[in-house]
Amino acid sequence: MNVSTAQRIPTLADRKKRAVQEGLNRVALELFFAHGFDRTTVDEIAQSAGISRTTFFRYFETKEDVVLFGNEQVGRLVLAALQERPETEHVWVALRIALEKASTRVDMPDGGLKFVQMTISTPSIRRRHFEKQRAWRDLLAPEVERRLPPRSGSEPDIRAGAVVGAAFACLEAAVEAWAASDGRSHLPALLDQAMAVVPVAMN
Repeated sequence: MNVSTAQRIPTLADRKKRAVQEGLNRVALELFFAHGFDRTTVDEIAQSAGISRTTFFRYFETKEDVVLFGNEQVGRLVLAALQERPETEHVWVALRIALEKASTRVDMPDGGLKFVQMTISTPSIRRRHFEKQRAWRDLLAPEVERRLPPRSGSEPDIRAGAVVGAAFACLEAAVEAWAASDGRSHLPALLDQAMAVVPVAMN
């Protein structure tokens, strides 16, 4: 039986690569928080980490990627939380609970609020974030589609992608409001508020 990439056991090389990436992420965030994302260069990150510029690019394609390291776990965490929900639960309710549960399991860097605010306020990071989010939608769509009622007709069934996209749009709205409040607002309550609006339009 073939083992998927998502399920395979990490090799020693995988673990070493991740350890280096984690170290670069910590060094980079310290510099970004101290001096700003745009004013910090890849050369400065590499120098602080004790590696060459060439070595940096072996581990990250862009400066934005070193910021967003670890974001790939979000899609997997949401999927795992969604798969734990009862089969009879409305898919939108299941997604709402899965998003909150996954958000509590995400390993946020030190200075989580500053990290989110930097991500939101820096256009290049924000664009890269949305590019990566497409992979989360692709990952979740089959599970969402499985939970939707059967549909007849010859047109492509785009409902699952639309539902997942709407859910992540609600999450983005909630996170932005939380960051704008400097973390004083309650993120789950903001997510509830955002997601409660959509079924009204869906009914």
